[in-house]
Amino acid sequence: MAYGLQKRVQAELDSRIPRGPRGSHQNFFRQHFSVYRLMGDSFEVSAEKALAGVRKLDPDFTPRILPIT
Repeated sequence: MAYGLQKRVQAELDSRIPRGPRGSHQNFFRQHFSVYRLMGDSFEVSAEKALAGVRKLDPDFTPRILPIT
């Protein structure tokens, strides 16, 4: 995995998807989003896939995603 790609994904993650409390579904969402993003999916597709995974645990979960600045 290219170091530059990891840094870009981490920067995007930190700027668009805020962290939640330790052990929260928001952090679980961030982790899964990061994996899908590193595999080459777009932001939207990664968010949808990560959301589907979290909703298996909590059907009412709504992620905090910030707009592009």
